Amino acid sequence: MSRTDGNFDDHFDEMTCLLYLDGQLDTALSRELVAHLEACADCRRLLGSLKRETHLLHESLVEEDEAIPARLLTLSREENISWGWIGALGAAAAGVYGLWGAVAEPWLNQFRQVGLGQDSLLTMIFFGGVFWKGWSDMLNMMEVLSMGTIAMLVALLLRRNLRRHISLPVVFVALLLVGLALPRPASAAEFHHNSTESYTLPAGAVVHTDLVIGAPAARIDGTVEGDLVAGARTVTISGHVTGDVIVWAQDVRINGTVDGSCLCGARTIQINGQVGGSVRALAQVLLVEGSVERNLMVWAAVAEVSSKGRVGGSVLAAVGSFLSDGRIEHDMAAYFDKNEMNGYLGGNANLFRGHLTIGPQAEIHGSAAYQGEHRPEVSPQAKLTSQLAVTMESRWERYSHPRYYLGHVVRLAAAFGLGLVFLFVTPGFFSAVVQKSKRIGASIGFGAVALVATPILAVIACITLVGIPVGILSLVLYVVALYSAQIVVGAWLGGKLLGPAENPGSRVAGLALGLVLLRVCFVVPVVNVVVVSLMIPMGLGAVVLTAHEGILSASGRAPATLA
Repeated sequence: MSRTDGNFDDHFDEMTCLLYLDGQLDTALSRELVAHLEACADCRRLLGSLKRETHLLHESLVEEDEAIPARLLTLSREENISWGWIGALGAAAAGVYGLWGAVAEPWLNQFRQVGLGQDSLLTMIFFGGVFWKGWSDMLNMMEVLSMGTIAMLVALLLRRNLRRHISLPVVFVALLLVGLALPRPASAAEFHHNSTESYTLPAGAVVHTDLVIGAPAARIDGTVEGDLVAGARTVTISGHVTGDVIVWAQDVRINGTVDGSCLCGARTIQINGQVGGSVRALAQVLLVEGSVERNLMVWAAVAEVSSKGRVGGSVLAAVGSFLSDGRIEHDMAAYFDKNEMNGYLGGNANLFRGHLTIGPQAEIHGSAAYQGEHRPEVSPQAKLTSQLAVTMESRWERYSHPRYYLGHVVRLAAAFGLGLVFLFVTPGFFSAVVQKSKRIGASIGFGAVALVATPILAVIACITLVGIPVGILSLVLYVVALYSAQIVVGAWLGGKLLGPAENPGSRVAGLALGLVLLRVCFVVPVVNVVVVSLMIPMGLGAVVLTAHEGILSASGRAPATLA
């Protein structure tokens, strides 16, 4: 009711407040209302609500005759900042979603078509395992977040205007949805996947694009006018591939012609034909009886360039045994247990570590140097432009130099410093990683898989332009994780010796003690090999498990419990 008795225990009614807001209340009563508002919170709230409702009613009556509501054109400074952020976030989300739909998802579908599902060990390791499973969950979250952001933007655009003149927001949303729904570009590749039947490209047949194969066996007798990507038990190329060859198999034979380069991972690789580019191989046995026009880089148990073989560029090898009876036109650098050279080398030779034999048919037209523990055997009939430079190294000699121990102290300080960064900057993640390392079997198992699979898959990712950043980032994180393995294992070892850490000081002490003990093990022969062989997969596996479970937790899924 209206106030006239001066009793401030009563309240003003809505009609009196509305008359006041419209300027129709007499002066005396207006003064009384203002005085009452200073002491009455309820009436202040009522007046504020009525004021907002009056303002909204006024806007709605005005907007009936406006093509674009004036409030959208005359935003306050605070509203401009908010809308700017919302618009930027919505545009970014739309861009991410569009890129995912147009580029990434088609590639994933193509991988599935060629058997990168649950049919192969490589798939189980990565695409359906520790790494890919978590990233898939994260990408699903990104997709949901993107669509949620777009929906939020649309809702804000349409608020208070759902039933009036929504042409501008509707057009905006329609254009956005049409853009996301545009047909994706057709794949410039031919795919063949069959888990039971082998694939054969017969002689005379031509594939006018890239060829991707997933089958028990693949045989190429025809022509591929593009790249060849194959995953099979055996891959035989007797025809012609005009592009590059990327193969993961048990046995690979190249009897025909490859104009580009070859990237091969296999148990045995035999090159009887011609490769116009370079060969990069990870194998148990590599045999070159044909021609590699550019460079050869190999990591294998046994590698051989036979008397019929030729490498037109340089050779970089890390092998158990290397036999060279053919021609290598440029330089050679090799780390080996055994190396027999009885062929032609047109450049310099830099040879390290194992037993070296230079036979009577050997020709070295550049400088030659050997550094290792065994005296080389050089035939008097060998043709060397200059005398072989020999640097003998004793396994025990390095222990007599103070700089050897100084180097270990410096590396210990570096590891301890990085450990402190992890401990205080990311205490939760670091603690979780150390806890995971207590599950020794699971950590070593997952770490061994990640140790082998990650660099291979990072290289595969770099095949496409879109995948290059992912591949490079994966390799960088891989190197960081490898170096951090000693920190994780050191913190675990210190905790085992000192007991549970109750405060930051005890955690620092445990980290320091563990790193010192590991560094002592690194100095002791034989023991260092055993410790490093266990430490790296254990620490790497703990990081992988923690990251994987963190991704699953973030996506709202419970991680699987390992026995």
